[in-house]
Amino acid sequence: YQTPDHLKHRPLYLGICGAIVFRLIFIFVGEYLMHAMWITHFIFGGFLVWTGFKTATADEDDEDPSQHPAVKWLQRQVPFVSAYDDSGRFFVRIPVDADGNAMLPKECTEGWSRPRTPGRSPKETDALSTPSRSPKMGYGTIDFHEVVAEAQKAGGKKGELRATMLF
Repeated sequence: YQTPDHLKHRPLYLGICGAIVFRLIFIFVGEYLMHAMWITHFIFGGFLVWTGFKTATADEDDEDPSQHPAVKWLQRQVPFVSAYDDSGRFFVRIPVDADGNAMLPKECTEGWSRPRTPGRSPKETDALSTPSRSPKMGYGTIDFHEVVAEAQKAGGKKGELRATMLF
């Protein structure tokens, strides 16, 4: 997803905390099941053999996480906007047209925007950075406060809450 550097801390932190919590849950539930039912030894053993086989036969190529079935399902259930919020919010209110399509700035719809560095003006950041994505990719950083303010000035378009790429 090529998350901008200044936005990486939050999803990494939440991912590590989630991994710890879920591992503890699985350890306690697994330990309970191992003592409660003798058949779970065979079920968990078969699962370990299956995962070992899948790991040994898997190709070394990195897969595109956006093509994972869980991500595709989540994208059908939660409306996403293909951009990162400059302030790192997971959910943003964006203007939408009558059909429910997001009305994003031109730099987002063209495929990328220059990454902004916290504490620097956009002009300074533009002078220091170069585009980091190809035009086919649709991920960039946007200040959604400005987008909503511009849409309200232009005609008071209705807004909709959407998840950003950090979600």
